[in-house]
Amino acid sequence: MGLLIAHIAGAVVSFWLGVQLSLGTVVAASLTGLLGAFIFPKYATAIYCGAFVGMSSAYVLNSFWTILLAASLAALIFHLSSPVFQGYGGKLGTSAFLAVNLTALLTGVQMPSSGAPAPFPLALALVAAVVLGAIGAYTLSIKRGLGAVVGSAAVALAGGLALPALFPDVGGQLAVALCCGAYVGMSTPKVLPSYNELSLAGLLGGLLYLSALDSSNGYGGKLGTIAFIAVIATVGLKTILASFAGAAETPSKV
Repeated sequence: MGLLIAHIAGAVVSFWLGVQLSLGTVVAASLTGLLGAFIFPKYATAIYCGAFVGMSSAYVLNSFWTILLAASLAALIFHLSSPVFQGYGGKLGTSAFLAVNLTALLTGVQMPSSGAPAPFPLALALVAAVVLGAIGAYTLSIKRGLGAVVGSAAVALAGGLALPALFPDVGGQLAVALCCGAYVGMSTPKVLPSYNELSLAGLLGGLLYLSALDSSNGYGGKLGTIAFIAVIATVGLKTILASFAGAAETPSKV
């Protein structure tokens, strides 16, 4: 019951901050995550997962009851998936994304595609922002010992506040990309043990982010899902390369 309440509280607070107070989804979710981590550390992860549900637009989650349904589904997915993919960045966002999509399906919401390809200079900046977000969150989480929730939320909040002020034209887009990278940086050293692998995951996440600019906008958890796929792809690529290296080093039998 505590996990369910935490998910619902995270979703409601994040949605209220982002939509009702117009703080934007990045600031809203990261602020909710930080508050949850400091006030209710036992339920910080569940609150943060709920906060990703609350990153949805008012078109997708158009009433309190749809927020409640999506948060409850996220809590269920969070509980069922707890034994698998532990330490993979983006897992919480993926749980939220699945829950929001199920809610949209059940309520008949069909979000139209929106967005456009980014021009080349902006595209490079967005990919760089994803990589930097991953490095920043990982550093705070692992190297500074602040934990995944605080590490990623702090980086996302800093970007959400600073980048739009520093770069009025593209700062909002850069903040979202940085936030996506921060979710990659929630991975543990067991999954991504070095900055080289972390940077690769960030690069893959950046490329995936560019490819998804015009799809699933308004669905909470999209950024985390991109991060999760990037981390899985990095681990898979590492495993494949290791198997080839092992085969090459094995002496052939005559």
